[in-house]
This record gives sequence, structure tokens and C-alpha cells, in this order.
Amino acid sequence: MDTRLWSAGIGFLQPRRLSPRKVASFVLYFCFSPLTHSGQWVLTSIHPDPTPSLGAPEAEFIALTALGTGDTCVASDGWSLDWNESPRPCAPGCWPIGTTLVAHRGSDSADFDFGSAVSMPMDSWPALVNGGGLVLLRNPDGDVVDAMSYSGESLGGGGRPLMRSDTQHCGAAPNQHLWEPGMNPFFGPRPQTVHGHQTLISAFEEARLPHRIVPRGNGTLDWFLGTGMNPTSMWAAEARVGGHPAVAEWLSDSVVRFLWDERPRAGGDIMEDGIPISIGPLSGCFHGEEAAMLTTRYRPLRSSGDIAVVGALADPISTDPAMPWESIALLNRSEYPLGLGSWSFGGGDLRRQIKLPSDSVVWLTARDFEGWPGMTNAGGSMNISSPLGSVVAALSWSPCDHDVPALSGSGMPLV
Repeated sequence: MDTRLWSAGIGFLQPRRLSPRKVASFVLYFCFSPLTHSGQWVLTSIHPDPTPSLGAPEAEFIALTALGTGDTCVASDGWSLDWNESPRPCAPGCWPIGTTLVAHRGSDSADFDFGSAVSMPMDSWPALVNGGGLVLLRNPDGDVVDAMSYSGESLGGGGRPLMRSDTQHCGAAPNQHLWEPGMNPFFGPRPQTVHGHQTLISAFEEARLPHRIVPRGNGTLDWFLGTGMNPTSMWAAEARVGGHPAVAEWLSDSVVRFLWDERPRAGGDIMEDGIPISIGPLSGCFHGEEAAMLTTRYRPLRSSGDIAVVGALADPISTDPAMPWESIALLNRSEYPLGLGSWSFGGGDLRRQIKLPSDSVVWLTARDFEGWPGMTNAGGSMNISSPLGSVVAALSWSPCDHDVPALSGSGMPLV
């Protein structure tokens, strides 16, 4: 058996490149083609943030494992790993089924106890960015057969590799777990942890709910699909808005951002009919789900009007079942309904579209937002801004805003 390791000078296939928007932060993904008699390589672990030291290898690595049936070996010649738009060839050879190759910076070899795994050192190593990224695994034809991606949040503070839970399913959020002491850091399946199976049809029906499509300004919206998608299909999926191509930027395995050039729509009422949007073909996270297009209509709402802040809770009591989160209340004094999804709340973005009818009040809590800025107990202020930066509304508070100073810190809101 040829077990030579790659060294400088051996060529590799030049893969197709992802745009920077394609590799914006993600949660963890894995996927692979159906197994053949000759076998298949799949990504099984990635370690983008090896600190603090928790017992796992104290260096970055990417692990891939040979799966298949029969007695034949699985060739790695021509296979490549691609991250940060920097392709790296795998070590050539033909390996027994079950072999795990561990790609890592060559100078970090002393940081590993490989056990039954095989070291695959590389002379150059583009850093796996802690804030999020994407690793692609390509076959000798240059096709993406597996993808493993992650966000900073999915790393759990660092120090623990991200593991594939079940090699029979893709690696979206329902099929990933963090390494724990005592586990093999390179290959640690947990079939019993996979849960929440949804068919593609039911997932798509959920994704079409109006509040899941959240505008972020002209030519930009976030679509919260509500379920993890197969990352290989996500990588290749194309988006369209109003029949025109759009850029699809995946923010996680279940959230995609659409970016497109604004175009006037001839005929019809956009507010009533909506704008057709689609992305795909996409498939679900579980083995055997067929790919399909996801389509719906985006119905814009007005995003400017007369808004007043009429309530705030800056110092909640976490055990209060009624209001355990920091909150603000908004009143729509306009004569028409408003859509709040495109506004920035001190830098925080709503996770869902909220329609506020005329002469109505809505309470928004910290859990409704991505990037909630927080309301310090010592006092502060917050501007609510439109996508163009103009201030829609504002509020300020101090620790003595309660009529009775003894109520400060009691979890009672100001109104």
C-alpha cells in the first residue's frame, strides 16, 4: 500500500472559487455522495479554535475518514481540501476503509497524539478563522462532495473540535456536536444525538411563513428557513428575486441573505402581490432527501413612519415569568402598518419580520434580536435607525427613572 505523504511540488486540481459572500459565517455542515464499493472520503472533524487547552490537540486540524464497503482500499490521490479560497492537496495513497487522515500545519506535529489516525502535515496552513468559515472537500474531478462550515458561536468558546454526529447524514446543526474529554477528536459519531428530522416539504412549508422573510433595506433580505439544509446543495444553490439572479449569502445552515440590484416592477401592486423569490435546488439534512426549489413571495411593508418609544425594561429579573428579558415598547402613530425588520436597534437586527398596525403597540425583547446591544443598569441610550442611517426613534434611561428609587433593579418596566 502506498502511504506517501504529500510534499511541496506535487500538483493539485484548481477548484472553483467561492466569493467572499459565499463563505460568510456558517454553522457546522457535512455532506457526502452515496457510498460506492470503492469508498468515499467524508469530513468528520474540524478544530478552528484550539484554545483554551481542554485536552484536545492544541493546534488547528481538519479530519477526513474513508467510508465504504468491501475489502478495497480508498484512494486519496487527487482529492483536495479548500478553505479560505486556498486549495490544499491530500496525501496520495490508498487507505483501508475506516482510515482517518488528519490535515494540519506541519510545524504543529508535536501537538498531536494521532492514535490510529494518520498524520497528513502541510507545509503551509491558512488559518481557520475563529469567527466562522467553510471547508470544502473535492474529489479528483474537482466536484464538491462534502462541506464543513461553522460559525464563531458553534465553537462554544474554543478548545473543542466540532464533530460530525452521524456519517449517514449531512452536518447541519441537527447533526453536529462538540468534542468532549475521552472522545476521539478526529472521528466521534453519535448517531443517537441526531434528532428533529423534517421532510423537505414540511421544512419548506415552514420557511414560507411571512414572518420568516425579514427585509434589511433596499435589495437585501434575510430568509430564516427554520431547518438545517444540506450544505453541499447550499453551496451550489442559486437565488432569484423577481425573476432576476441574486447573490445568496448563507449566514448559517438555516438562514440565507439575498442581495440584488433594485429594479422597478412593471404592473401589479408590490405591496399586495409581493415579489417572487426562490433559491435552490436545496435538500434537507437527512440522507436520501431529494433536492427541490424553495419558492415564495416577499411582500414589502413601509418602513418609515411616526414611531414613539412608550416603554422600556432595562433591568429585568431573570426569574420573572412575565418579563425576564430586556425589552422596549414601540407605538405606531402612522395611519398605515409598518414593517420593523429593516431597522437597526442600536446595532441589533430583528430575527423575524414584525408588522405593526396603525395605532398599535408591540413589546420587543432581547431574544427577538441578533446582536442585541444590551441596556446597562447604570443608564444609557439607544437609537433606532433606518437602513440609510436616519434615526426613526430613540430612548434613554437612567437607574433612577423609577418613580420610587427602591424599585430600581426590581424588574419593573418604565412606561
